[in-house]
Order: sequence, then C-alpha cells, then structure tokens
Amino acid sequence: MPEVIRFGMRGTLVRVTGGLAGALLLVLPWTSLSAQWDQDSLWSVWLDEGNNDTVRLKALSTFTWYGYLMSEPDSAFHYGQIMYDYAASKGMKREMAYALRGQGVSYKLRDENSTALDYFQRSMELSEEADDLAGVAGSLNNIGMMFFEQGDLPRALEYHGRSLELRTQVNDVLGIGGSFSNIGHVHLALGDLDKAMEMYRRSMKVWEESDFDQGKANAEGYIGSIHMQRKEYDPALEHFTRSLALHELVDDRLDMAKTLTNIGLVHLELGQPAIALVKCRESLDKAESFKSILEQMRACQCCYGASKALGDKVQALRYLERATALSDSLHSEEVSKKLQRLEFARAFRTDSIARAEKEQRVALQNEAVVGRIRNRQNLFLFSSI
Repeated sequence: MPEVIRFGMRGTLVRVTGGLAGALLLVLPWTSLSAQWDQDSLWSVWLDEGNNDTVRLKALSTFTWYGYLMSEPDSAFHYGQIMYDYAASKGMKREMAYALRGQGVSYKLRDENSTALDYFQRSMELSEEADDLAGVAGSLNNIGMMFFEQGDLPRALEYHGRSLELRTQVNDVLGIGGSFSNIGHVHLALGDLDKAMEMYRRSMKVWEESDFDQGKANAEGYIGSIHMQRKEYDPALEHFTRSLALHELVDDRLDMAKTLTNIGLVHLELGQPAIALVKCRESLDKAESFKSILEQMRACQCCYGASKALGDKVQALRYLERATALSDSLHSEEVSKKLQRLEFARAFRTDSIARAEKEQRVALQNEAVVGRIRNRQNLFLFSSI
C-alpha cells in the first residue's frame, strides 16, 4: 500500500481562496462540508475495488482536497493525478474535469498562473463534453479570476457573471456565494464601493444560511476592506479581527496571512507603524511558508510603509525592492497571451455556429421544408455556457 501522507490535522472541509482581494475559488469536493474526514478510512475506500467507481473517486477527491487545503499542494496534486488517471481509464469525463480543475487550483495557489490556466481550460472543455454545467461554471469562475489578476476587469466580470448564471441554474448554493464574492471584487477594483458591498453582503447571507465558517471568514474580510476604502478604520479593524479568528478556527494559513496584512495596513493608517510592522512580518512568514507570491508581495508593501514611517530607510528600501520584484512576477505576458487565444477560440466557435445556422436556414428555405428543422439543443447549450 502506498504511503498515506499526513496533513497535520483533522477537521471539517473548508474552502479555497486566492486572487488580488482573496477572491473565492470554491472548486469544492463532492463530499459534505460538515463531514468529518479520516485519512485511513478514505484511503481504504479508494483501495477497495468492491466499491463502485463514483464512491472510490469521491474518497480520493476528498483526500486530494484535504491535502491542498492543509497546505500540501504537491501532495494534493499527486493524488489528483491518481484520480485523473483512473477516471480517464473509465472514460469519466466529469471526474477527469474535476481532477484537472483541482490541479489547476494547486498551481494557482503557488501563483504559477500560466500553468493553472492550461488546466482550467482543459477542465472546461471536458465539462462541456460531459454536459456538466456545474463543472463549466467552476472553470468559468477560475478563468474569470485569471482575467481579474491580469487587470482585465470587464472580461473578469463577464466570466464571473456567466458562472453565476450557470450556478443559479443548477442550484449550486456554495458556488453562488463564491460568485457573489468574486463579482464584488471586480466592482471593488472598478471603484464602485456600494455595488461591491452589496455583493459581499449577499455572499455573507449565503454563508450564514449554510453555516459555512470559511465563507463567513472571507466575507468579514471583504466587508472590512470596503470600510477601509472608505477610511472607516474602526469598523474595518473589527471585521478583519473577526475574519482572522474564523480563519484561525479552520487553520487557514493563507487567509491568515492576508488578514494579518489587512490588520497591519489599518494600524498603519491609524498612525501605529510599530504594530503594523509586527502584523505584516507575521503575515510575510506565513505567506513564505505557503509560497504565495501574491501575499508575500502585499506583506512586503505593508512592511515597506511601516519601516518608512518608523524612519528605517534601509529596511524600507529592501522591502520595496522585494515587493516590486514579486509584483513583476505576477503580471505575466504569457498568461495574457493565453487568455487572448482563449477568447479568440470562443469567438471563432460562436461565429462558426452562426454561419452554420444561416446556411442551414437558406438550405431549408430552398427546399421548402422548414418543418424539418433539426434539434439544436447542443447549440443552445453552448450559447448559454
């Protein structure tokens, strides 16, 4: 039996985050969010060939995602590959797409965005072939985040909007909450604070009704960010503090780093640079352990501001240089080119369908047999996606 890698804790399944504002990915496993997990039991379910394929893959999927959520993306990717290979051998495209999407998120967490985009695109293609609208919605959501991080906000809003439509269509409650959050991030980046706050509060309502601690933790942070934009520092600190407590409850180190940076920035604005430096150094340590380029960059920016306010010019310059180098590595020309190619391919497919429909109409009219119009279900499905 292969070694079962230990991930350090037992608990309930939580979430996935990333993006410039901690955008919620929500590419969640099939298992219940409230289910307790046991690594030995899950591995036994996977190894038992007497179980049906769906049950075995569910167990392996949960195992994979716990590895990812417990800050072991390499191990999670490894088990995700086992899941993909097995699903491929059985021709299970929906499950293959799911495994690819999870592997893409593992790359996304390490800020290897170009590779992550490849996985998201492959996953979406398989979901389309399997008529899995929830899977397509998940990939649309993740690609929307890629546009967001590349600064293409209109495209990001389009993809998140399409994802929300599909999630609403299939009643994916947690996915709907994630889409509200991501749409809020785009409006925040566009400077529409009122619209962003509306989206964040709608996501908070979803999380509260679902009793989803990780979602509530994120929403608290998002609402805090709006207060911070409005220079309402006391309520911002209150929301960030509640967010940090919830992230600690579920042992979410990446979002702990993000929230600690936010708390540090509030203290910086309140004229308390010494406290800000302590918080942001703590954030930097956590971000380094998770190998998150984005959160390292944000922490360095905060440390730069705090060091400068404290009069330590040498240290301030060191943090500034590091933050600049990290920022340059995030904005990848390669990712931008891939996103452009993705859009071109989508437009080409749409144009091809339009031309085919026109030609078919002409042919039918010439033959005077309009009543023999063929079923266009797949075309309509593609249009809705």
